[in-house]
Amino acid sequence: MPVPTTPQAVAPVSRLLRDQVFTRVLEAIRAGDYKPGDTLADEDLESWLGVSRTPIRQALARLVSVGLVEMEPNRYTRVASIDAREFMNSTGALVALWKLAAEATVGKLSGSDAKKLKNLFDQAIQALKSAKSVGDVIQKTLEPLAFLAEKSGNAELKRIHDDVIIREEFQVRGISDRLSTKNYRKHLTAIRDAYHDEDMAAVASALDDLLKTSLARGQEYLDELDEPASTHVASRRRLLQDDVYERIARAIVDGTLLPGEVLRDDELTAWLQVSRTPLRQALDRLADNGLVETAPNRYTRVAVPTPERFRDQCAVLGSLSAYSASRGAADLPDDDLSRLAEVVKTLQKKRTDSDAAAFADRLSLTSDVVTMFPRAFGDRRLATLLADMTLGINQFLVAHHSELNPAHQAELYPAFLEAAKKRDGDRLATLSRDLWRGGVDAAISQLPAASVKV
Repeated sequence: MPVPTTPQAVAPVSRLLRDQVFTRVLEAIRAGDYKPGDTLADEDLESWLGVSRTPIRQALARLVSVGLVEMEPNRYTRVASIDAREFMNSTGALVALWKLAAEATVGKLSGSDAKKLKNLFDQAIQALKSAKSVGDVIQKTLEPLAFLAEKSGNAELKRIHDDVIIREEFQVRGISDRLSTKNYRKHLTAIRDAYHDEDMAAVASALDDLLKTSLARGQEYLDELDEPASTHVASRRRLLQDDVYERIARAIVDGTLLPGEVLRDDELTAWLQVSRTPLRQALDRLADNGLVETAPNRYTRVAVPTPERFRDQCAVLGSLSAYSASRGAADLPDDDLSRLAEVVKTLQKKRTDSDAAAFADRLSLTSDVVTMFPRAFGDRRLATLLADMTLGINQFLVAHHSELNPAHQAELYPAFLEAAKKRDGDRLATLSRDLWRGGVDAAISQLPAASVKV
């Protein structure tokens, strides 16, 4: 395995060691020290970074989740391959996030931020004008759009965006010979001008055009390889850490593990009958998704759900599920349509459940609804992301189940089912946004004033 020749011992700073290792390996992949398909051996990384195997395995697990590393237990751990489908999928998710960020920023930026945004667009357009390929300047190209995510005021949007954009940069570098700098300049210019005019509809249209171009270029690449762009994706091999993650997440959502409760490794390993390794991997993932809070050498505890985070999560889930429903409607398998009908029937039947456990059971079905569509066009990562997001939302809803009347969702699901039967992507997108975003303020308004303070 080619490894960087200069030892890079991780410096003892306040960030978690696994995060430092993640950054170092990410930088090595970006620099080309590790190329697609290169093996990542624990012992080589230990020697290079000067750290133990535990933070390396934690960092590699996160690199797997963002799409830069592929791992098959007892077979290989390697840098991910270049795949036009991954490029198409990451671009689609990013456009959905950028449109949501635009809603929060068009016409609302301060004078200094508006000026900085224009400068970032101008610099990106100029860089594309002089670049030989998009891949050479992809970080510069995406900077103005990343700035929008930063200024959106939505922490959940920023967290997800920062992971997806890493995968986008990686894939663009791999297929940049298929991408036109001229097209990227055209799209960025249109977005910049629409922002200047404070025209949200024009911003959304320009972003949609960017997505259409990206999907078309990705499809052309796949056609040359004679590979399909959209397949009903098979699930990857389940790992022990997946089972541990789901059991702890379920206990958090249904209130078995209460907000603020300290999570001790020895108690959890005894309860789950597993070793520390899959437990820590599961806790890391729960922390990344906001269900668990950690402070090195101090505590690991269940996060306390807040109205602010609930609102952020619902906004992001609404936008991403709207995009996936629109794109996946035509390819939704009949088996999934039948499953959707069963879910809607169950949700309608149990809409009056009042105890927390029954309420949690009903809410768990929402994961089935949001994951059907990304699976239909082969985006397993997005399906996993949406399922994880429903956990945080449902934790908040279960914690306040006695104060809430979630009739909003129950009333929309029959219409959602009818639109799915017709494969009506536009209607499904509208309903998806309304399912997750339309009832948020109404739900929060039902809470006692003391519950809303954070």
